[in-house]
Amino acid sequence: MATQTPPSDEQNESTDTSTSTNQPAAPRWTARWGLMVLLFASLVLNGIGLIYIAIGRGSGPVTRKGEITLGAFQFENSDARTRDVAEARFQLHIRLLPEQEEAGRERLQLRTFKVQQDIEELLRQAHGRDFVDPTLVELKRQIQARVNQSLDMNAIADVIVTGLAIDQNRSRAVARESTPQRLSNDHAG
Repeated sequence: MATQTPPSDEQNESTDTSTSTNQPAAPRWTARWGLMVLLFASLVLNGIGLIYIAIGRGSGPVTRKGEITLGAFQFENSDARTRDVAEARFQLHIRLLPEQEEAGRERLQLRTFKVQQDIEELLRQAHGRDFVDPTLVELKRQIQARVNQSLDMNAIADVIVTGLAIDQNRSRAVARESTPQRLSNDHAG
């Protein structure tokens, strides 16, 4: 039994060329070149997508079209003697005027912390009765004026309060609990 040795690379090339004379052979570099072009195009498109996402998120959190979230805020009534609201928690959003939207977003991005600090300062000066009005008209007006002042421009079209949770004054609730109440008149005597 004779063992056959595999043909050498030179013999393979000579047989490949002899059998491929009938068909024109495509050079191997064109297939690799095409693959490299596809890979490069894919990288470019992914990069464009990432840039688009980054630019879209750079303007601040947007809840609905045109609404910008300023954050979660909390009011605590420091005057325990009043019968007003003791505590209020809410999310605050603003909507910019269409003609001031671009400039307003830029300033808001630069002054986000100042705007938040100014709103917190306003809430420290607020009273529990400011939260009694169900539409919060006066409080929203004050917030709008303060944000416009913080941005150094009149850019705010609307102030939106969501997730408002109000707790009544604790001292009044404690007073009610500590007051004895007669359950029935049966034991009067």
